[in-house]
Amino acid sequence: MLTVYVVLAYAALVVLLGNVSLGLIQWKDLEPALKWLVCFLCWNLGIEVLAKLDMAFKLLGGNNLPLLHLYTLGEFVLLFLFYTHLIEKPVWLRRLQYPILLAISMLIVLNSAFVQDLYGFNTYAKTGVQLLLIGAAVLFFFNLAAQEEPEAPSLPSLRLINSAILIYYSSSLVIFMFGNFLLTAHSNEFYLWVINASLNILFHILIFIALWNLKFRRDRYS
Repeated sequence: MLTVYVVLAYAALVVLLGNVSLGLIQWKDLEPALKWLVCFLCWNLGIEVLAKLDMAFKLLGGNNLPLLHLYTLGEFVLLFLFYTHLIEKPVWLRRLQYPILLAISMLIVLNSAFVQDLYGFNTYAKTGVQLLLIGAAVLFFFNLAAQEEPEAPSLPSLRLINSAILIYYSSSLVIFMFGNFLLTAHSNEFYLWVINASLNILFHILIFIALWNLKFRRDRYS
């Protein structure tokens, strides 16, 4: 089972690298929301590379969970900014985006500093961020349903990206809610991490398709 997990983890890393490459190639033509998404993908890649280096050279003593705490903060900030550039209603969300961003970021940092062990799962912060992103994804779909303007060329790709976020964060929510329990559970619980790795691959494949379609559509009509 461990071998399967490692293979899936490296496969996800390869797809993530493809996503980052596609995003950077299109960077100058991307709308602001998608630029924040590419920043998130770069952040994800950076954390994954550090995690793999830690596995190889024990940079953090063989426990890279502090990277999860760091990743959660960047994940929230970058995907929150992605969504505030997309969601038009309620209007107060965009007006108050920076106070909200600062307040929740401080809660994430305080959780890692004083509430949960830096070398354990940050289940409170991670679960909270996942719930917020699920809510943002649902809210974006409601905004799309109420939209009356002509469809923008990037909208099909944005729908797919939003679906990827909703599917992944909804499906992996339970795993991260009970992360500290699963960390100490018997090996027969390890299949849940294999499921999470599979969901991660699906997440990045859907984003790859969305970015590829965006580039193809732009090249076709340019």
